This record gives sequence, structure tokens and C-alpha cells, in this order.
Amino acid sequence: MSQNDYSIAHHALDHYQMSDCRIEFLGQSDNVTFRVVPKSSSGSFLLKILNPSYSLTMIESELLWLEAISKDTELVTPLPMRNKTGHLVTKLVTADEHKSVYVTMQYWVEGEVLDRQPEPAEILSLGSLMSTLHTHAQSWTVPAGFNRPLYGTDHMHTSCKQIKLLVDNGIIDSATYEVILQTEAVIDREFTRLPATKESWGLIHSDLHESNYVFHNGQARPIDFSACGFGYFLFDVAETLLHLTPDRRQLFVEAYGKYHALPDNYERQIEAFFLWAVFRGYAFHSVNPDEYEYLSESVPAIANRFCKKYLCGEPFLLRG
Repeated sequence: MSQNDYSIAHHALDHYQMSDCRIEFLGQSDNVTFRVVPKSSSGSFLLKILNPSYSLTMIESELLWLEAISKDTELVTPLPMRNKTGHLVTKLVTADEHKSVYVTMQYWVEGEVLDRQPEPAEILSLGSLMSTLHTHAQSWTVPAGFNRPLYGTDHMHTSCKQIKLLVDNGIIDSATYEVILQTEAVIDREFTRLPATKESWGLIHSDLHESNYVFHNGQARPIDFSACGFGYFLFDVAETLLHLTPDRRQLFVEAYGKYHALPDNYERQIEAFFLWAVFRGYAFHSVNPDEYEYLSESVPAIANRFCKKYLCGEPFLLRG
């Protein structure tokens, strides 16, 4: 975070119905985020300076879905605030006037970020939350020009190719990578036969883990939709399972299944999506040398414990 980011954040407030606010830096990952606290009211807001790689249509599309979810469901989400001209995204020119940035403002979602595994009642609420998102995606008419990422098998192939970097840098051996490639091939073959229907495919959050949901009075609330896109609904389920212990994985799937029908072979499908989500995480971390020690242990462990079982048709995810 730079001093220029603070200047951009303060400048952004001029484009909204806001004044006399305190701005608190939250963090920087893909985007630079601030909490905006007006001194004259009790509420607060989330201000984002968007990653320059995000196009205007991609940013607007995320926020359009958030507006629709807020309007059509009872979920509490980070509802976008439109600027003074009625737009979802504000374009600002930086101090040196050589670059422009996109800024958004959203209502703050109150709640607790868990630093522990969710309790059974919280798991039930989390399953209901995800089911509500998927049910909404099935019924919502996507507007013209809507632009979000596609999480199809091409996405998995890109992730697996990226993991090759770990072999090139001596972090994992070629035998481990070969297991990953064999797993990729089986997943690809199985999902070639899985049609992307209204029941199985649509808009998903794609990153609903413990940092991207909060609890308020026992109610799960989703936040940070910056990775949302089109994908299989069970991929969304698997991404959440990635962060749960085995006993809670089973409970989450059961909770989700109460509201959203599961296919007959859902366990095998979820295991495939689980490994797919693992590969996505490895690909993301493969360019960060600070993660190499972790990856040198985790990738072979997953290949031996999970991939080999998947290749043999042996269940591994929901049974301990």
C-alpha cells in the first residue's frame, strides 16, 4: 500500500454522498481495500481500488450480481453503493495523471471472521447460504454484456500446466507431477460426459472459505465476490470443503443437499472438484518462493493421499 493509494481513496469519497470520514487501510492482495467510517453515522463501507488487470465490464458484472442477490434473497451481502452519477464503478486518474484506476464502494457486512472450524449449527447456515446463491443463479437472467471468468476444464488445465513450474524449480519431483497429470486426465474425461445444465452449472462464488464469509448472530454472510464466475455448482461446494475437517465436510454436503438437489454420484464428482480446487491453489502459490517450503510437503502428500485414491476409485474425501 502506498501513500498514493490513500490519496486515491480520499479522492474517491468526493464521488459518493460521503464526507467527514475516517479511512482505515485493511490490506492488499488482488485489490487494495479500505474501511470507510463516516463520523456522522454508525454504518461503514468497504472501498476497493481494483487490480488494473480487471476490466470495467468484469467489475460491473460482479456488482450487478451482488445487487440482484440483495434484491431477490434474504442474504446479507456487500451491496454496492452507486456513485453520484449512478454508476457502480468510479474511474479516477492517479496523481501523476499517467494512469487511471477503478474504485468501488460497498456497504460493510457486519460479522465475525472465524479463526476456528465452524460449529455444526454454523455449518448448516453455511450450507443454506451456498444453496441460496446457487438457486438465485439458476433463476436470475444474466444481463447482456455480463462478463465473469469461466471455471470449466480449461481452467483446470491451465492450473496443472502452471504447477509444472514447481518441477522446473526443483520443489516437487517429476513422479509427483505425473500423478497430478494422470488425475487431471481422469477428471477431464469424466467431466467431458457431464453436461453443463441449469441444474449443475451457473454463477458461483468460487472462493467461499473462512476468510470470505462471516457470521452474525449465527447467520452466515458471504463477502468478497471478486472471484465469482461461471462454473459447476459442485466446484463451489468443493472449494468450501477444502477448508473443512472431514467430519464437517460431510455435514456441509448434507446441509447443502437439504436445499439443493445432489446428483446420484455426487461424492465422486465432489472429489474431482476438490482436487481441481487444490490444483488451482497450488498454481496460485507456484509463483511465490515464500510458499515453496509448504508446497514441497503439501503437493506430494496430496498426490499420495488423495490423487492416487481418486485414480483407483477409492473414496477419500467424506469418509475420513
